[in-house]
Amino acid sequence: MSGRARRLLAAGCALLACAGCALALAAHLRPGAFSQTYAPAPRALRRAVAPAATARPDGPVDVNRDDAQALCALPGVGPVIAAAIVADREANGPFDFPEDLLAVPGIGPKTLAGLSGWLDTDSFTGLRAR
Repeated sequence: MSGRARRLLAAGCALLACAGCALALAAHLRPGAFSQTYAPAPRALRRAVAPAATARPDGPVDVNRDDAQALCALPGVGPVIAAAIVADREANGPFDFPEDLLAVPGIGPKTLAGLSGWLDTDSFTGLRAR
């Protein structure tokens, strides 16, 4: 391919890219082109209503006896995971080892690692048997 043909090809590609960008911009600026259901809140408002940091438990949490509200105080555990812990405990009995929490939907290795200092180890039946 000659040098002139390469320049023409490059110019044609650049022209097509510019035309595509112009069409995308025109579609975006057209009224009603996109759903109006989401409008981000102003930055000042986002700071004003930002969720407060979750409270940490005063002491170790017993995953075999505490209710969902107490479990929510654990780092990385919200209402959904706390309810899943309670449901698993009611369906399968008490947790024998902290690793048994990995069977609960929403708890993975990272979440379990974050819970290590917050769990009452005396509540695990498998640890008492050792």
